[in-house]
Amino acid sequence: METVPELTNEQKLDKIIDEAIIQNLPLEDKVAGLFITTPESITGVSAAVQAGDGTKDALSKYPVGGIVYAAKNIQSADQLKQMIDNTKLYTSYPLFIAIDGEGSGTDAVAAAGLRSSPRAPVQGTQARQAVRLADAALQRLGAQVNPKVVLSVFAAKLRTV
Repeated sequence: METVPELTNEQKLDKIIDEAIIQNLPLEDKVAGLFITTPESITGVSAAVQAGDGTKDALSKYPVGGIVYAAKNIQSADQLKQMIDNTKLYTSYPLFIAIDGEGSGTDAVAAAGLRSSPRAPVQGTQARQAVRLADAALQRLGAQVNPKVVLSVFAAKLRTV
């Protein structure tokens, strides 16, 4: 007789989420949830610096999986945190929140004066420490995703090919 391995706590949680939420989502919401987009792309404004009724309406119409903010969205730490907190209140589903910096020539969080950014590329222990500091700053603001780290590693791999 074969024994079935017991599910881990993480697997049990995944099963609960799948059965209670994901299976009941309309197909359109499942597809929209695959996208992480800028607030401007769903609201139609040129530079979103607050989350209000426009954001609420847009997230109701387009239940995306996440929002990525750039330097043009950031005026201060308090303003950014309030905008992120409000955005999270206006959605039916949990959102990934990211702060973009890669590819724009600036680090959005550092550009807004919310933390310092290394002036030159760092490696090894210095890189790990820089990532930890960046992640801590983003988490305090309500963001969970740091695309700069992922994109930097990806770009470095492309250069070696």
